[in-house]
Amino acid sequence: MQFNVLLGALVIAGAAVSFIGGMLYKIMPFLVWFHLQTLPASGKPLPNMKAILPEKAQRRQLRLHLASVGLLIAAALWPTLFTYLAALSFGAVMLFLMCNLIRVARVYRDCLQHAVQANLVSGMAEKITHEQK
Repeated sequence: MQFNVLLGALVIAGAAVSFIGGMLYKIMPFLVWFHLQTLPASGKPLPNMKAILPEKAQRRQLRLHLASVGLLIAAALWPTLFTYLAALSFGAVMLFLMCNLIRVARVYRDCLQHAVQANLVSGMAEKITHEQK
């Protein structure tokens, strides 16, 4: 029975969640950067991918995830001692992932709002100059 739980923890949390989280940390900043490139020039420089989601946050997530997987392995071997701690740790790691992805979404939203405001201002300035002629 312990072997099945250990195998499940390694396959699900150790492999699948690691793979999906790693992809999210690389794909999300790229998609934000890619979509921001299509915006008209707003006078404000667009952030690069490392500014959208810093490497420091990615490394912190990796360390927390590895510690959480270690606790899940310990919980599979000694359930009475580590189950609640492993569950709290894994939940905290997923919460940290969610916070980082929300940070990426906020960067996109802020850049989009700035571009819209800049275009509205430039559009109004063009309209005023055309009316004055």
